Amino acid sequence: MKSALRYCVIGLLAVTLGESQQGGTGTAPMRPDMPPPPNMSTERALQWNHEQNLEDTSRLVKLAQELKWDLANHDREVLSVATVKKMDEIERLIRRIRSRVGKK
Repeated sequence: MKSALRYCVIGLLAVTLGESQQGGTGTAPMRPDMPPPPNMSTERALQWNHEQNLEDTSRLVKLAQELKWDLANHDREVLSVATVKKMDEIERLIRRIRSRVGKK
């Protein structure tokens, strides 16, 4: 649980810093969990990865805010299944973003 909360904090910091520097986001041509097609140009693949990272960080912020609310408004010692699933989703999103950036 501590690692999930740590990922939440790191993700929120990254998103907060990124929101002040980003412009608008485009729409993704395919599912976010799929890599860009191999026939895509390098420049377009980089743009696609950037768009996917922005979409994933938006989802990450929403989940982190929901998690913060859940933790603040429920029992300190018992977590609901939905809260645990949110933490799992947060970890999955962070891994996905990290894999696109190339840092593991």
